[in-house]
Amino acid sequence: MKGGLTKHVKEAFYILDEEKKKLLLLIFFFILSSLLDLVGIGLIAPYIGLIINSESFVQSDFYLVMISIGLPSDKNYLLLALGFLLVLVFFLKALSSIYINREILRFCMGKGVSLRLELMNIYQNTPYVDYIQRNSSEYIYNIQQLAVQYSHTYLQSVLRLASEGIVGIVILSLLAWNNIYALGLLVILLGGLMIVYDHIFKTKVQEYGVLSNSHSTRMVQGIYEGVGGLKELRILGRER
Repeated sequence: MKGGLTKHVKEAFYILDEEKKKLLLLIFFFILSSLLDLVGIGLIAPYIGLIINSESFVQSDFYLVMISIGLPSDKNYLLLALGFLLVLVFFLKALSSIYINREILRFCMGKGVSLRLELMNIYQNTPYVDYIQRNSSEYIYNIQQLAVQYSHTYLQSVLRLASEGIVGIVILSLLAWNNIYALGLLVILLGGLMIVYDHIFKTKVQEYGVLSNSHSTRMVQGIYEGVGGLKELRILGRER
Protein backbone atom coordinates (compact mmCIF):
# COMPACT_ATOMS: atom_id res chain seq x y z
CA MET A 1 0.00 0.00 0.00
CA LYS A 2 2.79 2.39 0.96
CA GLY A 3 4.83 1.59 -2.16
CA GLY A 4 1.80 2.06 -4.43
CA LEU A 5 0.95 5.38 -2.81
CA THR A 6 4.54 6.60 -3.17
CA LYS A 7 4.55 5.56 -6.82
CA HIS A 8 1.31 7.47 -7.54
CA VAL A 9 2.63 10.58 -5.79
CA LYS A 10 5.88 10.47 -7.79
CA GLU A 11 3.96 10.03 -11.04
CA ALA A 12 1.63 12.90 -10.19
CA PHE A 13 4.56 15.21 -9.40
CA TYR A 14 6.34 14.15 -12.59
CA ILE A 15 3.31 15.08 -14.68
CA LEU A 16 2.94 18.42 -12.88
CA ASP A 17 6.44 19.45 -13.99
CA GLU A 18 6.66 23.29 -13.93
CA GLU A 19 3.36 23.67 -12.04
CA LYS A 20 4.97 22.40 -8.81
CA LYS A 21 5.61 25.98 -7.64
CA LYS A 22 1.93 26.82 -8.06
CA LEU A 23 1.10 23.71 -6.06
CA LEU A 24 3.27 24.91 -3.16
CA LEU A 25 1.40 28.23 -3.22
CA LEU A 26 -1.92 26.36 -3.02
CA ILE A 27 -0.67 24.38 -0.03
CA PHE A 28 0.27 27.67 1.65
CA PHE A 29 -3.33 28.87 1.20
CA PHE A 30 -4.57 25.53 2.59
CA ILE A 31 -2.56 26.13 5.76
CA LEU A 32 -3.90 29.68 6.17
CA SER A 33 -7.46 28.39 5.75
CA SER A 34 -6.86 25.68 8.34
CA LEU A 35 -5.66 28.31 10.82
CA LEU A 36 -8.99 30.12 10.40
CA ASP A 37 -10.73 26.84 11.20
CA LEU A 38 -8.58 26.47 14.28
CA VAL A 39 -9.40 29.98 15.50
CA GLY A 40 -13.13 29.50 14.82
CA ILE A 41 -13.29 26.18 16.65
CA GLY A 42 -11.20 27.58 19.51
CA LEU A 43 -13.63 30.49 19.97
CA ILE A 44 -16.80 28.37 20.08
CA ALA A 45 -16.14 26.80 23.49
CA PRO A 46 -15.40 30.13 25.29
CA TYR A 47 -18.45 31.74 23.64
CA ILE A 48 -20.75 28.94 24.79
CA GLY A 49 -19.09 28.96 28.21
CA LEU A 50 -19.73 32.69 28.57
CA ILE A 51 -23.42 32.16 27.75
CA ILE A 52 -24.00 29.09 29.95
CA ASN A 53 -21.72 29.72 32.92
CA SER A 54 -20.20 33.18 33.09
CA GLU A 55 -18.77 32.57 36.59
CA SER A 56 -16.68 29.68 35.33
CA PHE A 57 -15.68 31.67 32.25
CA VAL A 58 -14.14 34.53 34.26
CA GLN A 59 -11.81 31.99 35.87
CA SER A 60 -10.55 30.65 32.54
CA ASP A 61 -7.24 31.47 30.87
CA PHE A 62 -9.11 32.79 27.83
CA TYR A 63 -10.81 35.45 29.97
CA LEU A 64 -7.47 36.52 31.40
CA VAL A 65 -6.06 36.90 27.90
CA MET A 66 -9.01 39.06 26.83
CA ILE A 67 -8.62 41.29 29.85
CA SER A 68 -4.85 41.53 29.35
CA ILE A 69 -5.31 42.94 25.82
CA GLY A 70 -7.50 45.73 27.18
CA LEU A 71 -11.07 44.47 26.67
CA PRO A 72 -13.67 45.49 29.29
CA SER A 73 -14.69 42.84 31.82
CA ASP A 74 -18.42 43.44 31.27
CA LYS A 75 -20.19 40.18 30.33
CA ASN A 76 -22.49 41.73 27.73
CA TYR A 77 -19.60 43.49 26.02
CA LEU A 78 -17.51 40.30 25.96
CA LEU A 79 -20.48 38.35 24.60
CA LEU A 80 -20.94 40.89 21.82
CA ALA A 81 -17.21 41.02 21.05
CA LEU A 82 -16.85 37.23 20.92
CA GLY A 83 -19.98 36.89 18.79
CA PHE A 84 -18.71 39.48 16.31
CA LEU A 85 -15.29 37.79 16.22
CA LEU A 86 -16.89 34.40 15.54
CA VAL A 87 -18.97 35.79 12.68
CA LEU A 88 -15.91 37.53 11.23
CA VAL A 89 -13.75 34.39 11.42
CA PHE A 90 -16.34 32.15 9.77
CA PHE A 91 -17.02 34.81 7.13
CA LEU A 92 -13.32 34.94 6.31
CA LYS A 93 -13.26 31.15 6.29
CA ALA A 94 -16.12 31.08 3.76
CA LEU A 95 -14.29 33.59 1.54
CA SER A 96 -11.07 31.60 1.77
CA SER A 97 -12.90 28.38 0.85
CA ILE A 98 -14.42 30.03 -2.23
CA TYR A 99 -11.03 31.39 -3.26
CA ILE A 100 -9.27 28.06 -2.70
CA ASN A 101 -11.89 26.13 -4.68
CA ARG A 102 -11.58 28.62 -7.53
CA GLU A 103 -7.80 28.29 -7.53
CA ILE A 104 -8.02 24.48 -7.46
CA LEU A 105 -10.34 24.51 -10.48
CA ARG A 106 -8.15 27.03 -12.32
CA PHE A 107 -5.01 25.03 -11.56
CA CYS A 108 -6.53 21.70 -12.63
CA MET A 109 -8.12 23.05 -15.82
CA GLY A 110 -4.89 24.78 -16.79
CA LYS A 111 -3.01 21.54 -16.27
CA GLY A 112 -5.58 19.70 -18.38
CA VAL A 113 -4.98 22.10 -21.28
CA SER A 114 -1.18 21.88 -21.02
CA LEU A 115 -1.33 18.08 -20.75
CA ARG A 116 -3.42 17.83 -23.92
CA LEU A 117 -0.98 20.08 -25.77
CA GLU A 118 1.95 18.01 -24.52
CA LEU A 119 0.33 14.74 -25.62
CA MET A 120 -0.49 16.20 -29.04
CA ASN A 121 3.11 17.35 -29.43
CA ILE A 122 4.44 13.91 -28.42
CA TYR A 123 2.17 12.06 -30.85
CA GLN A 124 2.99 14.41 -33.72
CA ASN A 125 6.71 13.81 -33.18
CA THR A 126 6.43 10.03 -32.76
CA PRO A 127 8.22 8.04 -35.51
CA TYR A 128 5.65 6.93 -38.08
CA VAL A 129 6.57 3.24 -37.71
CA ASP A 130 5.79 3.44 -33.99
CA TYR A 131 2.75 5.66 -34.54
CA ILE A 132 0.89 3.13 -36.73
CA GLN A 133 1.33 0.37 -34.13
CA ARG A 134 -1.70 1.76 -32.30
CA ASN A 135 -5.20 2.59 -33.39
CA SER A 136 -5.86 6.31 -33.79
CA SER A 137 -8.76 5.99 -31.33
CA GLU A 138 -6.26 5.29 -28.56
CA TYR A 139 -4.49 8.59 -29.22
CA ILE A 140 -7.82 10.42 -29.32
CA TYR A 141 -8.95 8.80 -26.07
CA ASN A 142 -5.69 9.68 -24.32
CA ILE A 143 -5.93 13.33 -25.39
CA GLN A 144 -9.66 13.81 -24.83
CA GLN A 145 -10.40 11.54 -21.87
CA LEU A 146 -7.30 10.53 -19.91
CA ALA A 147 -6.01 14.11 -19.73
CA VAL A 148 -9.40 15.21 -18.39
CA GLN A 149 -9.58 12.30 -15.94
CA TYR A 150 -6.16 13.21 -14.56
CA SER A 151 -6.71 16.97 -14.28
CA HIS A 152 -10.42 17.16 -13.43
CA THR A 153 -10.81 13.97 -11.40
CA TYR A 154 -7.53 12.71 -9.97
CA LEU A 155 -5.72 16.02 -9.49
CA GLN A 156 -8.80 17.81 -8.13
CA SER A 157 -9.44 14.97 -5.68
CA VAL A 158 -5.84 15.01 -4.47
CA LEU A 159 -5.83 18.79 -3.96
CA ARG A 160 -9.18 18.76 -2.15
CA LEU A 161 -7.96 15.86 -0.02
CA ALA A 162 -4.81 17.84 0.81
CA SER A 163 -6.90 20.88 1.71
CA GLU A 164 -9.23 18.93 3.98
CA GLY A 165 -6.34 16.85 5.29
CA ILE A 166 -4.46 19.92 6.51
CA VAL A 167 -7.63 21.15 8.23
CA GLY A 168 -8.05 17.70 9.77
CA ILE A 169 -4.47 17.68 11.06
CA VAL A 170 -4.94 21.08 12.66
CA ILE A 171 -8.20 19.98 14.32
CA LEU A 172 -6.63 16.70 15.49
CA SER A 173 -3.74 18.68 16.95
CA LEU A 174 -6.23 20.79 18.88
CA LEU A 175 -7.96 17.60 20.06
CA ALA A 176 -4.62 16.11 21.10
CA TRP A 177 -3.83 19.22 23.11
CA ASN A 178 -7.17 18.92 24.91
CA ASN A 179 -7.53 15.12 25.21
CA ILE A 180 -4.81 12.83 23.89
CA TYR A 181 -6.74 9.66 24.86
CA ALA A 182 -9.78 10.62 22.78
CA LEU A 183 -7.46 11.32 19.85
CA GLY A 184 -5.80 7.91 20.23
CA LEU A 185 -9.18 6.16 20.17
CA LEU A 186 -10.25 8.15 17.10
CA VAL A 187 -7.02 7.32 15.24
CA ILE A 188 -7.38 3.60 16.03
CA LEU A 189 -11.00 3.49 14.83
CA LEU A 190 -10.47 5.52 11.65
CA GLY A 191 -7.16 3.79 10.88
CA GLY A 192 -8.78 0.37 11.23
CA LEU A 193 -11.64 1.35 8.93
CA MET A 194 -9.22 2.71 6.30
CA ILE A 195 -7.15 -0.51 6.35
CA VAL A 196 -10.26 -2.69 5.96
CA TYR A 197 -11.61 -0.50 3.16
CA ASP A 198 -8.30 -0.56 1.29
CA HIS A 199 -8.00 -4.34 1.69
CA ILE A 200 -11.51 -4.97 0.37
CA PHE A 201 -11.77 -2.48 -2.49
CA LYS A 202 -8.22 -1.74 -3.69
CA THR A 203 -7.92 -4.69 -6.11
CA LYS A 204 -11.43 -4.21 -7.48
CA VAL A 205 -10.91 -0.50 -8.08
CA GLN A 206 -7.71 -1.23 -10.03
CA GLU A 207 -9.43 -3.93 -12.11
CA TYR A 208 -12.38 -1.67 -12.92
CA GLY A 209 -10.00 1.17 -13.82
CA VAL A 210 -8.20 -1.04 -16.38
CA LEU A 211 -11.53 -2.26 -17.80
CA SER A 212 -12.87 1.29 -17.99
CA ASN A 213 -9.87 2.51 -19.98
CA SER A 214 -9.97 -0.50 -22.30
CA HIS A 215 -13.69 -0.28 -23.08
CA SER A 216 -13.61 3.52 -23.33
CA THR A 217 -10.89 3.24 -25.98
CA ARG A 218 -13.01 0.76 -27.94
CA MET A 219 -16.03 3.06 -27.58
CA VAL A 220 -14.07 6.01 -29.00
CA GLN A 221 -12.85 3.76 -31.82
CA GLY A 222 -16.42 2.74 -32.66
CA ILE A 223 -17.65 6.33 -32.65
CA TYR A 224 -14.69 7.56 -34.70
CA GLU A 225 -15.03 4.81 -37.31
CA GLY A 226 -18.82 5.10 -37.38
CA VAL A 227 -18.73 8.84 -38.04
CA GLY A 228 -15.61 8.95 -40.22
CA GLY A 229 -16.58 5.92 -42.33
CA LEU A 230 -20.23 6.80 -42.89
CA LYS A 231 -19.93 6.60 -46.71
CA GLU A 232 -18.40 3.12 -46.64
CA LEU A 233 -20.98 1.93 -44.10
CA ARG A 234 -23.86 3.11 -46.28
CA ILE A 235 -22.41 1.47 -49.40
CA LEU A 236 -21.77 -1.85 -47.62
CA GLY A 237 -25.01 -1.71 -45.60
CA ARG A 238 -23.15 -2.31 -42.34
CA GLU A 239 -24.77 0.36 -40.19
CA ARG A 240 -25.40 -2.10 -37.38
